[in-house]
Amino acid sequence: MTAITVPLDGFCAELQRVYEQANSDLSAISEQKGADATGVFSYRLPHQATYGLQAIPYSAFHRNHGYRLQELDFSIPCYLTARKFGKESQTVLMLQAPNWWQKMRHPHVLKHLEIHVAKDGAHLLLGPGTSPRPKRSSRNWILLLTEKQQSTFASLMPGAPRWRSLLETWRKSWFRKTK
Repeated sequence: MTAITVPLDGFCAELQRVYEQANSDLSAISEQKGADATGVFSYRLPHQATYGLQAIPYSAFHRNHGYRLQELDFSIPCYLTARKFGKESQTVLMLQAPNWWQKMRHPHVLKHLEIHVAKDGAHLLLGPGTSPRPKRSSRNWILLLTEKQQSTFASLMPGAPRWRSLLETWRKSWFRKTK
């Protein structure tokens, strides 16, 4: 399974670039349609006695305003979890469920990443996960968080699973008995 690792800030910057590119493409398309409006639309009315050909110039269909994206809003179900990169453990957002062995080692929480892209930039909101779990795919996107985002989101992570603390307690008691 291939994992695509991207910084969350880089992901937001790319969304902002796509938003601006879409707006420039939409304005170019509207200007192009105005330039191509030289033909005519021909039609016949069947209820008239004579079936004379009537025409409407394409410029009558053309609007004087162009289209553009006001804002781009969408949400992605994701998992807030801890991953090890080298020797460091980092809090990350994963767009698919962790594997079962990763679930046992690190706690994970299903969240909804709401993304709002407008003229003034991209804004993020991490809300509770209310949708069904994300489907497994052949590619897993891992969004790396900055230090500030990690410290903010670390409070949303649960502690170690109960069974893990029980395992640690059992291991300590076992070693005490064997000594």
